[in-house]
Amino acid sequence: MNQDVLFRSDSPIHLEGYTDTDWADCPDLRRSITEAEYRAKSAASSEIFCLRRLLSKLGILPPNIGSILPNIEELYLSVLTNLVGTIPPSISNCSKLTILDLSYNKLTGLIPNSFGYLTHIQRLSLGGNNLTSDSSLSFLTSLTNCRNLKFLSLSFNPLNDMLPAYTGNLSTSLRTFYANSCNIRGRIPNEVGNLSSLLKLDLSRNNMVGSIPTST
Repeated sequence: MNQDVLFRSDSPIHLEGYTDTDWADCPDLRRSITEAEYRAKSAASSEIFCLRRLLSKLGILPPNIGSILPNIEELYLSVLTNLVGTIPPSISNCSKLTILDLSYNKLTGLIPNSFGYLTHIQRLSLGGNNLTSDSSLSFLTSLTNCRNLKFLSLSFNPLNDMLPAYTGNLSTSLRTFYANSCNIRGRIPNEVGNLSSLLKLDLSRNNMVGSIPTST
């Protein structure tokens, strides 16, 4: 199954599923001829039914999203005017995720530390919500386990804290880090210089003080 989900708020719900079944082996009947391929089609059909249920009830992320979509690889749910509620910790069970886009919705609550279990994640977009964190931005600690992370957007969320030194322990593959308009205060930690692949860093419109570290 093509394990991507793209859903726009101005689009009707329309879902298509694909498998890697080998149609060429049977050009006349145009159907798969091996048990493995039938199993693949069955699995794809099962996920399509789950996705249809998810999209038809879209308004909150299901608490058991990790068991509904355990094999999802890319999930795009941005700019949905009716998507509210919290990000369920069970999302960590979607362990194959490489892209997760939940930006510009009306999500609230804490950014879950369970994101750290998404070890294949490459792009994480959470900007434009009303997400918060505990007093030490501990979710950033969990994200240090995501060694493939290349893009991280937290912009326009009221994080209301200082950027911790362990921000410098994020993936050395990180190229883009947006945390503008997050009410971050204090200094830019020198450890940010450890992010050797970083090309874009946006910390604008915060309450930061001090000089820009030479390590950046």
